[in-house]
Amino acid sequence: MEASPDPPTQPPFFHLPEHANIPEEWIKEDNPAEMRIVVPSWGTGDKKKYQVLMLKETRQLFCECPGFRFHHKCHHLPYLIGFSTKPLNQRGIQDTTLDAFFKCYLTLEEHEEVVLDLLHTRGPLTNREIAEELHWPVNCVTGRTNHLRHKEPPMVEDAGRKIDPTTGRQVHIWRAIL
Repeated sequence: MEASPDPPTQPPFFHLPEHANIPEEWIKEDNPAEMRIVVPSWGTGDKKKYQVLMLKETRQLFCECPGFRFHHKCHHLPYLIGFSTKPLNQRGIQDTTLDAFFKCYLTLEEHEEVVLDLLHTRGPLTNREIAEELHWPVNCVTGRTNHLRHKEPPMVEDAGRKIDPTTGRQVHIWRAIL
C-alpha cells in the first residue's frame, strides 16, 4: 500500500455520516484519533484497492488515490459514503463478492511471489515457460509478470526475446531484478 493520504489544503471535504456502517473487512486500523479503511476499486488500472483515512473528530475523509491528491476529487469517497450508509440488503454487492475480492487480491500477491521466486531460482524464462513450470494457464502468468514489471521499483525486466515453439511468435524473456 502507498503512503497514507495527505489532508487537502482546500475544500471540497468529504465526511462520513455518524450512522455509516463500514464493512468490518474494510477496516485496516482503528484508533481513537483516526480510522484507516481499505476501499475496493473496480477500475481498469493495476491498483485494486485504496486506503482512506477518516479523522474521527471531524469524520473528514482523505483518499490516497491520485485524483484526490491532485484535484481533491475521486469516486472512492462517494462510493464509501453511499455504500456504508445503505441498508445491507440494498448495497448492490453481495458479502460473498467482497470476500472473494479480498481473497483474490491476496492470491494475486502470492502468485507474484511464486513467479518471482521461480525467476530467481531458474533464471530468465518466458511467460509460457513459467506457466509450464508452475502448471498454471499462461493467462495467469502474463498478468503477474506484467505487474511485477510495472511495480516501483520493478521486480522483473525484459531479458530479450525468442521464438515460442508452440505459437511460432516472438515472445519476451523475463529476468528477476536482484
